[in-house]
Amino acid sequence: RLYRRSLIHFPLTEWNADDFVIRPFYVTGGLFGACMCSYLWNIGGPYMMWPLVDPEAIKAHLRAFLKLDLRRDEKGDLYVLSNGVLTATSPYYQYDSSGDYLATFYVEAPNGEVSAEVVSYHHGDATGWPGWGMNIKVDNRYFLQVRGLGLNIAHDSETTPECYHLDTVMRSPEVDTTWRLPWGERKEVREHYNEMIVAMSGIHDGDSLNIRIRVFDDGVAFRYEYRLSDTTGRLLRGDNTRYLFPSDGICWSIPANFESYEFAYREQPLSQTDNANTPFTFRLDDGRYGAIHEANLRDMPEMTLVRNTSDKQDSTHFRTWLAPSADSTIHYAYRLEGRRLVTSWRTISIGRKAVDLINNDMILCLNEPCTLPHPEQYRPMKYVGVWWGMHLGINSWVPDSRHGATTANAIRYIDFAAANNIGAVLFE
Repeated sequence: RLYRRSLIHFPLTEWNADDFVIRPFYVTGGLFGACMCSYLWNIGGPYMMWPLVDPEAIKAHLRAFLKLDLRRDEKGDLYVLSNGVLTATSPYYQYDSSGDYLATFYVEAPNGEVSAEVVSYHHGDATGWPGWGMNIKVDNRYFLQVRGLGLNIAHDSETTPECYHLDTVMRSPEVDTTWRLPWGERKEVREHYNEMIVAMSGIHDGDSLNIRIRVFDDGVAFRYEYRLSDTTGRLLRGDNTRYLFPSDGICWSIPANFESYEFAYREQPLSQTDNANTPFTFRLDDGRYGAIHEANLRDMPEMTLVRNTSDKQDSTHFRTWLAPSADSTIHYAYRLEGRRLVTSWRTISIGRKAVDLINNDMILCLNEPCTLPHPEQYRPMKYVGVWWGMHLGINSWVPDSRHGATTANAIRYIDFAAANNIGAVLFE
């Protein structure tokens, strides 16, 4: 449906895909599958018929080449226009000789600065089926790569996750609404994004998977929506999602822990962070800021990030690690009951300055609306708590002369709160 090949020597593939910036997009063809790259030697080569096929398209391709930085990089000469999204890459023939092409599907933010490309790639496992990933770009530069899209859902005796092939790609009209918060950071929130759904079918079990992606002006969010053919003996064994940073950088995080968030945060290089709870806040070497987190976490184990220490050449590669199950017989697996499984939104907030992350409303937009019947009855307020003095070591936890939780200290905090327009005092 998306491409057709010529019968002339050195077959020419003509792409007409909504995702591509250039339509039609002409590439060097292949005998067994659809290629994805257009080469400079396609234009004017004595063996190519392209100039006679579509002269206007030649002009569009040449203009695209002129916009690219085709200087030499560490991989070699860059003289390839890749996937119709104005990306320069090294000269390799990008197609799958098994007949299943390496697909790219593209959605960008309303302002055009942030984009997400869903790509299939060869992950080299025994199944022979491609893996699925996502490239997140800012101003057409890599910001984060996501690989292994999907969950590990298998039967009790299985260890190999299901493989999926593409069914269709759907896009929704641009969403641009404004709604009011019952209380919180600001009175009004603008919800503005473009959405794409990549629909897939399982090769073996007959399951279906939708990867729903929303791209905001200041971030990208995605989640997995499964419809299972059968849940008998089926387990959620883990999350295959991995995050690959394009460079090292500085991150701010607390250690991964499923029982407590009460830790001092650490400031350290990405390459020296073994694990972390989310939000996982970082600054890349080029100065761009980001944070990985979740939204609308319901009926799903929370996630943490664990650095892939086995890959010595890629020290900024993190994988998702889900909270353990309460069922000690399966520990890090969950028995599935309903046939519909929807994960939390995995969010990547993006900012040019650190303060942009504070002012980012993407997670608010992705969470479900407030369902309290009368939210106006609740009055937000500041409060102080006596336990911070004990955390800081000013007071002690044990009953002695420095003990913090005393009646006298409580009265002192109440007087301080009243004098400074602080609405409440918490004691424990």
